[in-house]
Amino acid sequence: MLVLETDHPASIRRQVSISEAIYDGQAAVEGMEGICIQDAGDAQQVIADGKVPVLADPQGRTISSLRPLAVVDAILAKKIWGHLKTWLP
Repeated sequence: MLVLETDHPASIRRQVSISEAIYDGQAAVEGMEGICIQDAGDAQQVIADGKVPVLADPQGRTISSLRPLAVVDAILAKKIWGHLKTWLP
């Protein structure tokens, strides 16, 4: 699992959001620890350590290079951005 975030996440409940790792370098939510990484190449080591990599990638550029089996859009937006149409084949 890899979490993609914006450069400046606007989480409403920051203390229970893994996106806080973007600001603090790490965040823990109910026993799950997220670690901010600088590029997708760092993800495997974080995953091997039993943690969740969190990467600032608002355009989803790493999706095409990592070729995941699935992408979960968990964006809480008030309008449809249409971004997934360009992210996936």
